[in-house]
Amino acid sequence: MSTPTRPLEGLRVLDFSHIWAGPICARILGDLGADVIKIEGPAFPDSVRGLGGVATAESVNLSAYFNEYNRNKRGLAIDLQQPEGAAALKRILATADVFVENWSSGVADRLGLGYDQLHELNPKLIYVSMPGFGHEGPDAARVGYGPTIEQMGGLVALQGYEGGPPHKSGISYGDPVSGTTTAGAVAVALHRRERTNEGCYIVVPQRDGIVGLVGEYILAEAIGDPLPTRIGNRDPWMAPHGVYRTRDTEPRVQLGIDGEPVAEIVDTYLAVAVDTDEAWAGLRSVLGNARLDDDAYTTLAGRVAAQDEIDAVIAEWARGRDADEASEQLQAAGVAASSVLTPRMLKYDEHLAAREAFLTYDHPAAGKQLSTRPVWRMARRPIATLGPAPCFGQHNVEVLNEVAGYTSAEIGAMAESGLIADTPQGL
Repeated sequence: MSTPTRPLEGLRVLDFSHIWAGPICARILGDLGADVIKIEGPAFPDSVRGLGGVATAESVNLSAYFNEYNRNKRGLAIDLQQPEGAAALKRILATADVFVENWSSGVADRLGLGYDQLHELNPKLIYVSMPGFGHEGPDAARVGYGPTIEQMGGLVALQGYEGGPPHKSGISYGDPVSGTTTAGAVAVALHRRERTNEGCYIVVPQRDGIVGLVGEYILAEAIGDPLPTRIGNRDPWMAPHGVYRTRDTEPRVQLGIDGEPVAEIVDTYLAVAVDTDEAWAGLRSVLGNARLDDDAYTTLAGRVAAQDEIDAVIAEWARGRDADEASEQLQAAGVAASSVLTPRMLKYDEHLAAREAFLTYDHPAAGKQLSTRPVWRMARRPIATLGPAPCFGQHNVEVLNEVAGYTSAEIGAMAESGLIADTPQGL
């Protein structure tokens, strides 16, 4: 028997999730070969389709955000509030292997799509629920968004500069952490189903995923020895340890989510981490500055006490140098150092290009799109070309005919009544 190109080939996933966490989970399953069907409502497109402004009939298919996190999926826009829509969905659910939702707690049951209801319909179904705060406990009814989940997970309280307030991370980690965690849980559930021939109920509260990232801090508090927090770029066990500005590139315009200029930025910084006395000697040899010859600096304690003075010397040295050249010079001397790469620089990075870290696909509305490659590499299952994210309701006819068994006439009547749509209603 030949090995399938992708491990989950032949499996069907119904993706009812919106925004980020659920779509990431479903995208991973799609990257692994599953047939993922993205479900939206005729009047309720995924809100990410309109990120950065009011969605229009034309723009809903052009959102780079939506298209990145919903690649390799088919799209069905159907009204589940109508009896005919609910009946059509049940036909599709009967063929499904995995169901993914990230609604607030209680919403699935109110829609008639709770675990007990779907398990009765399809006992082999793996049901995935991704509430912000779980289905039990005082916060279960709280609406979850990435930024608030991150704040309530303990992560933000650790971040910031000395003496300053908590500092949000660049992205909302509640979403990607729970999305990737849940994809792993689905893989385990599929393995279990091979042995038991039964589905199961998976609940991954997004807040729990963030709490799991700060375990060492929780443990330190429990034993009465709290770890340092809000220390900026510094480190309690390494010094010097920081990020230093290097020679500027040509400034470029940074755009806000509305497409309007908000700032000019440069892409040039150098990260340095001295973790041993030997690395310190290597740093001194490269910089060759007499201000670093103080005997007190030969110990970690001495360097920690004089971080401001040492940082000033490194900053002066780095400011007139190319970040890549400076990092290579320091690495040759045994110092951990690297350029700080922006997303734009990653796109043109030679190493990532050699590893084919970015792939392209043709989107029916947005044209040729660049997308990140799945991070896993399987020798016998190479990644084939990526499929685009679906346009709104793009696969209504295909899914209802091939999966649910409706005739062309029946599907035409659904479209005529507004039960399905390929343009969001109200736009």
